[in-house]
Amino acid sequence: NANLFNGILHKKIGQAIEKTAKSLTIESLAKTAKSFELKIVGTLGFDYSQVTKGGISVEDICDTTMESKINKNLYLIGEYIDVDGDCGGYNLQWAYSSSAVAVEDIIKKGM
Repeated sequence: NANLFNGILHKKIGQAIEKTAKSLTIESLAKTAKSFELKIVGTLGFDYSQVTKGGISVEDICDTTMESKINKNLYLIGEYIDVDGDCGGYNLQWAYSSSAVAVEDIIKKGM
């Protein structure tokens, strides 16, 4: 087992592609990877989820301050808002960035 896809794909998916490829040439691996199908048979449930969808609509939040348009002086950041991205730090970056915007406005208002 060569583990040629380490660091690129989940280990078991990479191993499955290597196992089903006709050979370990670049052409064969690329063709197998492009046509690889993975049947989803279930999930581990909410407790193991990495990203959930939903939250407070961005339409209800001022995009330059993160303050609620409905409740004055209520700031909404990160995963409270209906914004999500791919895994890999995007959601964390959104949490950091949205909180920085909120903090700047709170400081500016002297709260």
